[in-house]
This record gives sequence, structure tokens and C-alpha cells, in this order.
Amino acid sequence: MEWIMKHKILLIVGLLLFGGAVAYCNTDLYPINAKFNVVDETGSPIADATVRIGFIKKAKAWETAETGTMEVQTGKDGKVDVLIRTQINAEGRAKKDGYYDKRFERIDYSTEANKAGIPYGLPVSVERTIVLRKVLNPESLVSVRLKDYWISALDKKIGFDLEASDWVSPYGKGKTADFYIKQKGYYNNYNDYNYQFVLSFPNEGDGIVAFNASTDEWRFAPENGYKSSFEWKSMRKIDEDHREERNGFNQDYFLRVRTELDEDGKVLKANYARIQRQTEIQPIDPDKELFTRITLYYRFNSRVNSRSLESGGENGYFF
Repeated sequence: MEWIMKHKILLIVGLLLFGGAVAYCNTDLYPINAKFNVVDETGSPIADATVRIGFIKKAKAWETAETGTMEVQTGKDGKVDVLIRTQINAEGRAKKDGYYDKRFERIDYSTEANKAGIPYGLPVSVERTIVLRKVLNPESLVSVRLKDYWISALDKKIGFDLEASDWVSPYGKGKTADFYIKQKGYYNNYNDYNYQFVLSFPNEGDGIVAFNASTDEWRFAPENGYKSSFEWKSMRKIDEDHREERNGFNQDYFLRVRTELDEDGKVLKANYARIQRQTEIQPIDPDKELFTRITLYYRFNSRVNSRSLESGGENGYFF
């Protein structure tokens, strides 16, 4: 009798576990127990922040994915737990008035399940800490988000007007050259090119300085550290040692332009801008000529001597 009872208990436990796994496996949606921790730059919790989550409810190769959304609020400790059911992954952002929105790292169910070593269909637990940065000194800025500009002038310096968001004459309607772009090199085909783009400036004291918007201070342009020129490089040579090189991209930059210096070399007047890392330079060769698409993503402050480069707009998006 004792043997029978012992095995009955094991059988019931096994059926419950197996049945639970089957129940999960038979549904299109996989469960994720997500814990969000929303804090400010000092690590202090942010209460009543909204975490908006998007997830995949249905996705097939021959159909448009069906998505869902949900919103949850953090408690006094800046934390909130939520059960997400998704077929593939979940992503989203946290937000609160007075702060810049910030995306959290995408949560991929299969990645988390493999990492935890659990069968597909069983719940996975994930934690995400989201750091929100305060809006401190918003200004009315010229904002350009991923706009394409085309040039074809090999070995010529072409001026760009940040305020007008255009090339200067004769290439566009811009009036003031805030910086120059000079393209060099060659482009034979997709597997054989070597080109450089030199960024330079018209005024003494103008310059560019690199930074990382994810970790460094980005609200205010620095007072010092600017370089008077910069070069982006991209080369690719297949079948000759398979060489490939790419420098200067995937980087954030501050610019100081329209600079006027006093007799001692100190800045009297200047304007400041910030270039986001999504900026891209792509060579195109439709007519055996080095034709280039430059995609710009930047903020420009037209108020003289203001180093503030945060817009603090209605959506409060980071950058």
C-alpha cells in the first residue's frame, strides 16, 4: 500500500508538471515575468513612472504581425512586476513628466528561456533597470531626424547650414557654412571602394568632439576639447585579403560653430549642435561618379552662447 501511495503521488506531480508544460506549449503566447526598476541618474527610484510594453500576439511569415500593448505604473520604490504573454518578444519604454523617455532592452523569450535552461512554454523571469534623465534646461532647437542629403562633388569642400538644414549655394539654399564636407577616394562597386569624408570648419575656434550619449553628459555641449577637423573612413576590398575598415561611425558628436574669439583666443560668441550616432554616410555610384547620401540626425541651438542641447519637447524623448 505504501508503495502504491508513493507512486500515485509521483504520478500526480508528474502529470501536473507535464500537463502545465503541455498547456503552455499548446498556446501561441509564452509567459514572461518581467520586473522593471525605474530610477534617475543618481539611482533613486522614480515613483508613478509609466512603463509601456509592446509585444507580439501573432506572427507568421506570410502575415502581418499582430501586436498588443500594455501600460503599468511603478510604485513608491520605482518598481513594478508584470506578466507579459508574447509569441516572440516584448519591448517598450518608460516615461514620466519632467524626464526624457527611455527604451528598455528588448526581451526575447527564446533567448531568456535558453539562458535559464528551461523548456519552451514555461515562464521566464526577466529584470530590466531603466534610467530616466531629467529635463533640466530645454530650449527651442532646430531638430533634424534622419534626413537624407545628396552630394556629388569629389575633392570639393561643400558647406552645410545647420540652421537652414541645407547645403550652401550652389548645392542648396543654405546661407551660412557651419562646416564643410570634402569627399575623397573611389567607388568601383559594392566590394571595391575606399572613400573618406573630411569634416572641417570655416572659423578659428570651431570644432567637433566625440562623446557617448548613452553614458556621458549630453544636455550641454562642453566648453573645451574641440578638434578643428575630423575624418570618416570606409573601405572594402574583396578578393585581396578581404580587407574592410570603417572608422568614425556609430558615434555621437558635439559641434561648436560660428565662433568668434577675442584677442586672447577665448570664445566671445558661438553656437552649438549635437549629432546623433544614427548619422550615416553611404557611397552610391549610379553614373560612375562618387555620389554620396549623407543621413543627418542632429540638434542645433540658434541662440548664441547657449550650450544647452536638450529640447524637452512634449514627448520628452531621449535626445
